[in-house]
Amino acid sequence: MSGQIIRMPNIREVAPGDEAASLRQQLLFAFHIVDMLGQPSGMGSHLTARLPGAETFYFHVHNFGFGEVTPI
Repeated sequence: MSGQIIRMPNIREVAPGDEAASLRQQLLFAFHIVDMLGQPSGMGSHLTARLPGAETFYFHVHNFGFGEVTPI
């Protein structure tokens, strides 16, 4: 896949200071990049993000592939 341009989906503008929305968007991009690189979303694959300063974690539901993850 080297040398190819990966086009990311249209992004929603995140309000300045909305750390949760920014983190969810970054995690969404990570899911799609991993999917484009051919890594399946089975039990051997896992991406999680933690909101700094909070006990909030973001992850994907295993019923969906990484390429199926969409913004909230």
